[in-house]
Amino acid sequence: MQKVALYVDNSTCIANAMNDGSKFYNDMVAVLTSDNIGEYYSIKGKDIIPEEGDKYQLLKSVSEINYADIKTAAERIANGNCEGILLTDGEYYQPTISGSNPNNPWMETAIVKWLSRGHEIFVFSEPYKERYKGKTYNKKRFYFIFTDTKYQGNIYDFIVSTVSLKSHPLIGQYRLTANHFTLLTEGNNNSSTPNENFMCSPTHCNGWSEVQIWDQLTWKDIYKYIACATTDDGAPLPDGEAVLSLVLDRNSGGSCFRISDVDVRICNISEEYQNFCMMMDNGQKPLQIALNNPISIIYQDNFIKLDKKEFNNHGRLDVYFDVNNFDPSFLNTKDENLLKLDFVVSGYNNNFKDKSQAEEMFVFPAINKPGEMNTSLVASIRNALGNPNVKNLMKDQVIYSVYIFSGKNNM
Repeated sequence: MQKVALYVDNSTCIANAMNDGSKFYNDMVAVLTSDNIGEYYSIKGKDIIPEEGDKYQLLKSVSEINYADIKTAAERIANGNCEGILLTDGEYYQPTISGSNPNNPWMETAIVKWLSRGHEIFVFSEPYKERYKGKTYNKKRFYFIFTDTKYQGNIYDFIVSTVSLKSHPLIGQYRLTANHFTLLTEGNNNSSTPNENFMCSPTHCNGWSEVQIWDQLTWKDIYKYIACATTDDGAPLPDGEAVLSLVLDRNSGGSCFRISDVDVRICNISEEYQNFCMMMDNGQKPLQIALNNPISIIYQDNFIKLDKKEFNNHGRLDVYFDVNNFDPSFLNTKDENLLKLDFVVSGYNNNFKDKSQAEEMFVFPAINKPGEMNTSLVASIRNALGNPNVKNLMKDQVIYSVYIFSGKNNM
């Protein structure tokens, strides 16, 4: 991955960070001065200036310059071709009648752009105190991490491996995304649980897909022992036994959306896989093949189904063969089969607008307007999540895929 672009708001918030006892900021300095950081930009009023030299000294020498154009800085990151970090107090103060823009959704455009490109934004919110005209205000220091955790070596993974977040319980963390469904737990290697009759363990697990090899049972055996499974007394089970199970965190699409309903779909991609292997043998690169030969997915009905009751009650995705409508005609009878099983979002809710604690993470006093609160970031996020270019990404989004290698259809 390309190195990360760092944009630093030259405000009192950042200027005092190293000296106000902020343990979190000082821990983050190890990230901000690492080799992962490429270009360093100082936001000095309306000017956004590329800097050269030692990054630690640059951070240490930050001083207050009014009217920082943090809006343009965020939009530069969102339109750029690399990850980015924006350090700011979130106050888009302009020398106009609107002043600190306490209700202006100044970051909406940047959020929409980055999320609609299929990426995600992590936000750390750090409480701190700031003196202004003889009074002390409880403000927030924000670390906006424009990243994508589907890529190895991303900056968010580096942050959580470098900074012990558990050591900073007062730091709020929020995740914005419309198409990332991996969990936020560190070192998460969740995978599905196949029916024990398959005698297989998932491999190539990466958080959004896995591979299973069903080479211990023929399709005739699969139908007999799983689809038509019985109780210990020999009574037929209504739906047989579960083919596989997966536990889903309904908020795993990010903190901002909650998954309310899921469908399971399956297709046969054996021919596409054979063509892929042939092109690889001819010296083509995987990315080149993928770009030049997009797969046309045709899902098959009347083969599998999901236990919706179990999902609604416990968030479990239990997959069964649709024994009452079972149609295996799409399986190859002469060659082996490669099947792609997808869990797909069929219902979702905006989780941000229903979570007051999430909104509170982004609210801070408008210090130039005593008694008022600055809700510009809340407005930015709320508007961005309601934008069709963002929310429509959730619809029919694949949550998780299971690639299944199996034998030819001998039923």
